[in-house]
Amino acid sequence: MTGPWWDSWSQDYPSIEDYLRPIHGTNGGYNVTTYSNPAFDDLLAQGDSAPSIDDSIAKYQQAEDLLAEDMPIIPWGYLGFNLATSPNVTNVVKDGPFDLVALEKVQVVS
Repeated sequence: MTGPWWDSWSQDYPSIEDYLRPIHGTNGGYNVTTYSNPAFDDLLAQGDSAPSIDDSIAKYQQAEDLLAEDMPIIPWGYLGFNLATSPNVTNVVKDGPFDLVALEKVQVVS
């Protein structure tokens, strides 16, 4: 990241850029969904070169808003703590050391 303010503000946090680019940027190292949106990448680049922290954060927030519209992933929370079910589904059983749902046992009844 470059910018006139960056040298004095080089901490990893609290910038939202810290997770936006690696997880959702076209060439992000953790972009396992292969999400790619040139407008999103451009907003990150604008945030990188913004003249102030406030301007930078505003661009990153715009990128985050665009990401929410595209929704390439569903934020789920902590593994093992969240479970959604329906009366139309049976045999939803947690299994294994991480309380994963045994998907091979799940049945749709209607």
